[in-house]
Amino acid sequence: TDVELRLRRAGIRVLSKEELSRTTGAPSLLVTANYGGGDAVAYRSDVELTQVVELVRREPRAFALPVYAGACTWSVGSLGYIGRDKVADHVRKVVRDQVDIFINAYLSVNPNVKPGPESDEDAPEPQRMLRKKKKAPKPVVTEEE
Repeated sequence: TDVELRLRRAGIRVLSKEELSRTTGAPSLLVTANYGGGDAVAYRSDVELTQVVELVRREPRAFALPVYAGACTWSVGSLGYIGRDKVADHVRKVVRDQVDIFINAYLSVNPNVKPGPESDEDAPEPQRMLRKKKKAPKPVVTEEE
């Protein structure tokens, strides 16, 4: 997707489902965009980083087990309205801007991240394969005697 490509170009790893299940905190970037209405369309878009966090208790209790929960640890959102004929392009631009805000925030606390490839041709083979749409295999045709 456009969001994954922007993250990769910024040097931010996009985890597979398997990698996510093995990564401490299971960090996930959630991007949502909704709109609806008549001629003037209301829209909302959000970009949120969610992670598994450990809840800290002030008073230790005997035999108390740690409590873990999923929590939003960073977010940016937008709410507005625009003409129906412009809503799709406008919301895409708003989401791109929000993802760029996330990228800048991420890079500000992770200064050692190196930018990724600028294009598919510059990408390592696995990333090129992820970006290409897979073609359906050709059917095998056999002649019966």
